[in-house]
Amino acid sequence: MNWNNFIQSASYITVLLIMVKPLGIYMARIYTGKKAGLNVWFAPAERWTYQLSGIDPQREMSWKQYAFSAMLFNIIGIAAVYAIQRLQSHLPLNPM
Repeated sequence: MNWNNFIQSASYITVLLIMVKPLGIYMARIYTGKKAGLNVWFAPAERWTYQLSGIDPQREMSWKQYAFSAMLFNIIGIAAVYAIQRLQSHLPLNPM
């Protein structure tokens, strides 16, 4: 392990440890339904996205809906990564 790897690992762990408490407090406030900084700012965009998607935020998903959504999300992600790799030579900012 060289110094570059050590410095990167130490920096990552330091940032992770610094972010534990604020992120934990933020997540606890979100899960309990209390107001937190970011969800107040992004609430209009969240409501617009829910309306556009036809989602009722007060209704819970069944396990079948959740499984379908998770699989659809993964399929779209795999297709996007495949497209990026296939079209890499045609994308902007290509150094070749």
